[in-house]
Amino acid sequence: MIRNLLLTFLLLTSISVTQAQCRWFAKTMGLANLDTATFQHDGRFNAILLMDGQEIEFFKTVNAGNDYRFLLVADTIFKAPLHFTVMDFERNVIFRNDSGTNNRFWDFSEQQNRRLIISVSLPPEITGETQSKGCVAVLVGSKK
Repeated sequence: MIRNLLLTFLLLTSISVTQAQCRWFAKTMGLANLDTATFQHDGRFNAILLMDGQEIEFFKTVNAGNDYRFLLVADTIFKAPLHFTVMDFERNVIFRNDSGTNNRFWDFSEQQNRRLIISVSLPPEITGETQSKGCVAVLVGSKK
């Protein structure tokens, strides 16, 4: 029983430390690349640990008449380019960076109030090497 409690405590502690490291990564690397002279950060640090073959989704409400920047920041450990897709709630693709450009940000002017889905995925490594894992963050800024 004590062993199970100790293992649970260690697991929860390691998850907490990993999330804190990803938040720190998002704050230091993300804000530096957001262009805070032009865009005001929304105050949220959407950061998570991502591994090869995984996909994560973040949700963001945008308002008509505002200009936005969605910025993807990723750990340098990833060998493959990250796929970054923005969809509406019906899953219609609005923006996708996996068409060869590999853009890490998207600037746009919103015409309506709506919730968007921001999907980030890392294709599985096909080389047979060890699996990559690192922090990924999506920061949102609105034009000042």
